[in-house]
Amino acid sequence: MIKNRAMNKRKGMSILETVVVMSSVAVALGLSTLLIQLMLRLGSDDQARLAASTALERLSREFRADAHAAAECKIEKAGAGDRLIVERGPGLSVAYRPHGSRILREENHAGKVVDRDECVLARGAVATFETRVITGRTFVALIVHLPADKSGSTAPPFEILAAVGKSSPAAAPARKEAK
Repeated sequence: MIKNRAMNKRKGMSILETVVVMSSVAVALGLSTLLIQLMLRLGSDDQARLAASTALERLSREFRADAHAAAECKIEKAGAGDRLIVERGPGLSVAYRPHGSRILREENHAGKVVDRDECVLARGAVATFETRVITGRTFVALIVHLPADKSGSTAPPFEILAAVGKSSPAAAPARKEAK
């Protein structure tokens, strides 16, 4: 009889134990799938924010350089929105035109487009232009109104402000001669 008991010991798992193990593995796989999807969505949101931030940084550099080298800046009213014309010299001008959530920059030389660049802003962003006179100097501003986030809060507008003619020799103030 003692021999019989030793031979009756189980060597495998019951069906119930197998179902419990399979269920716990299925739950773990389901949770890991959800976690991977969430991480991918966060990664793509971060990439979109980085791309918009990089585009704004590049746009601000070009905008300031154009405004600083300008002899004159003027805002033209157009049907789809305002357009900023930066006169950099005889026959050389740069036009900034908002188009949806994009800003088009066209460099014209003698009436021909020699360079065209497009800056893609965040989805739903709106850009406008203003001229301001501060302490006797003329400034031009590119104002980007960012869309509301998922919680409904809106960020303050992003402004790029540049002095018109800062590095232009025509805009340099005349020096008084000593008598």
